Amino acid sequence: MAKGYVYVLVNSSMPGLVKVGKTTRLPSERGQELSRATGVATPFVVAFEELCSDCDAIEFAVHAELEARGFRQATNREFFRAPPSDVIRIVLNVVEKAKSSLSEEYVGNENGSSPSSWADLMAEADALYEGDGDNLQDVSEAIRVYKLAAKMGSPEACRSLGSIYFFGAEVHEDHREALEWFKEGAKRGGFDCYLWMARIFCRQQHFENALKSFRKFFDERARWLSSCPSGNDSHTWEIEQYLHMCLDYRLPIEFPEPVDKARDRILSRVVPRLTDQLSPQEREELTRVRDVLLATMSGANQWKTAYSCTYVAQGWPGSLSGVVPQE
Repeated sequence: MAKGYVYVLVNSSMPGLVKVGKTTRLPSERGQELSRATGVATPFVVAFEELCSDCDAIEFAVHAELEARGFRQATNREFFRAPPSDVIRIVLNVVEKAKSSLSEEYVGNENGSSPSSWADLMAEADALYEGDGDNLQDVSEAIRVYKLAAKMGSPEACRSLGSIYFFGAEVHEDHREALEWFKEGAKRGGFDCYLWMARIFCRQQHFENALKSFRKFFDERARWLSSCPSGNDSHTWEIEQYLHMCLDYRLPIEFPEPVDKARDRILSRVVPRLTDQLSPQEREELTRVRDVLLATMSGANQWKTAYSCTYVAQGWPGSLSGVVPQE
């Protein structure tokens, strides 16, 4: 984090273009430096400057917003084709959001961007990927928009890109590319990405890395639960995937708490059902589930509990439909 200026430069020899950059010096000095270095006929003029506590993050967010609007002239340059007044408004908007973010939605996001800044891009990318409504399905365009949202700091976009490359959905399956996106998503606060990483490590037989990823997921989940006002855990699916991976790859179940919770949730549904009017086969199925789960109440056999829970979650026939909660 560096204190400095985000600036907007214009040059009469470059009509329609503005340069948006950062400097820890005075923007006027940076303008003079560029004028000498680029050899343009006329000097750069500072159209706007703003002192920021973190000029790196503000510049990143401004560039991402300008690129999302189609203003970037070249991907590796700081020049944008847009009216200076529009660019200045965008800079001011990003700065204002960053100032209000210290106690609200920007906390923990390394790029200084807020969920609101990428929400529209995520909705657009999702619609393109699924072909929702009147949108033509266009996975290539969806990937482009997801990458813009990821550049703005969205962990959800990183997760979506990772899953696209993981499954090879309309692209070549690439677990290395998927892993990089999941790593990026985890860095930005999407701790469920650690389970996706574990899934890849399991397939690669890198079980030590898989176990480390499991631990990171549960550590971050614990922190999230402690700060969640409702205290509700919305990661039922992720925990089920954790149990499946432990069972499929014969890995130790280091975190019995989710296993016990899964068992207790199922028991809370199974036991009352035994008082219903059931066919002999239904009663036998439910009694079997109850007895298997009750036999592991001591927690001594987490594998047996996990197997029972995941087996039930997949859905036994008939009476067990709807037994497992779908939070």
